[in-house]
Amino acid sequence: MRRRYTIAATVFALAVVFGGVLVVFTTPTVQTLPAETADDGERDLFRFEGDDSGVWTYLSPSQEFRKRSPINVVVRGDADTVVGALRASDERTWNRTDDRQRHVEPTDSVPEDVNLTGTAIEWGETTGTARYAYVHGGETGEWIRETDQLHNGDYYGHRTHIRLYESPVPDEEPWVAMQVHTEHFDWFTLRHSVDGVEEGQRQVEREFLNEPPVERIWRAHFDNDDPSDADGWATIVELFVALPAFGFGLVSAREIWGRRLTSVDRARVRAIVDRVTVRHGMLFGSIVALVLGVRAAGILLEWYVPALSMHAIAALLYPFIAVGIPIVTYAFARKMTRRMDAAVTGASGLAVAFLLDYGYLGVEVLPIEIVLQRVGVVLALGLIAGGTVHRATRDRHRNRLLAGAVLLWAGLLLGTLFQYIG
Repeated sequence: MRRRYTIAATVFALAVVFGGVLVVFTTPTVQTLPAETADDGERDLFRFEGDDSGVWTYLSPSQEFRKRSPINVVVRGDADTVVGALRASDERTWNRTDDRQRHVEPTDSVPEDVNLTGTAIEWGETTGTARYAYVHGGETGEWIRETDQLHNGDYYGHRTHIRLYESPVPDEEPWVAMQVHTEHFDWFTLRHSVDGVEEGQRQVEREFLNEPPVERIWRAHFDNDDPSDADGWATIVELFVALPAFGFGLVSAREIWGRRLTSVDRARVRAIVDRVTVRHGMLFGSIVALVLGVRAAGILLEWYVPALSMHAIAALLYPFIAVGIPIVTYAFARKMTRRMDAAVTGASGLAVAFLLDYGYLGVEVLPIEIVLQRVGVVLALGLIAGGTVHRATRDRHRNRLLAGAVLLWAGLLLGTLFQYIG
């Protein structure tokens, strides 16, 4: 029993160290701030000078004042013109949400008299979870769904995602509020995890800087720097009236100064090296290969098998994460001789897989909930590996280490799927 506790404590310490690495090399954030109770209709709204209408400076996951995503770009112009400028005049495709979700009548095409010069980024069609913007028309306020959604990148990899909200007030010059962020698809939650908002904002800002119809671009402080890596400053784009227009990354190596190894330390290192077998490498490598393989498979299916919907791809590949990783862990750890070796190898394999995945995606910001979930699944897989070793399962009594680890693994994945976690 004492050995079981030692293994659990060791794997827990390893998982905490992994979480510490994520905290050091990324910016942990809170995704949603608590709902505000007061509603005076005149909260933190942005208005163009002379307008009665304004937009609350956050998006909310529900029709209540929850500070989910900071508005970081506002353009004076209608949605068709704004999107037309971003998609340029070539054959690039872009997405318009279902007409039932719109609050204005859709236009079949960009007006013929608009001269669009083209942009450097190809914005394609996409989908995303519902987010609501609060717009106050001067007398009353209302919650509206996104008018359009655009993205650049891979749905199952890394992308820049834009939600656009057009003012529903018909008697004023139109404006479009935009929420731009970078995100990556998280196979352990089956949702997109936001990396940050500043890089996406800079991309869109550069797009408009290259557009001749832009009269001027400036920044206004919205004081919405609570979620993610937002600094509270939004990009404001004003167009000519006569012509309406439109991560945890790979880090550089740091020199680490350590104390000189003693003869006892060297003996311990040699003993550890001598215990390493092919099974250690197969256990470690199979976990890394599964995580990175699912990432690559999702992107390739998205590119080359258009018949598969995004949900179909997720349904096809997610079992390799939820069930495949524990199965290969069981298969390779089963015949190992030391429970501690198996536990450390399994936990290390998953931790390294996460770091490589985030490095490939260029992730620089992670929600603190996701960091904690990652610590939990690393701990759970390490305990599964330790509890799977033959000497741990040959006892007639129930293997509590393995049972508890499987329950923890399943609970964390189900909790994130049903949004109880993250």
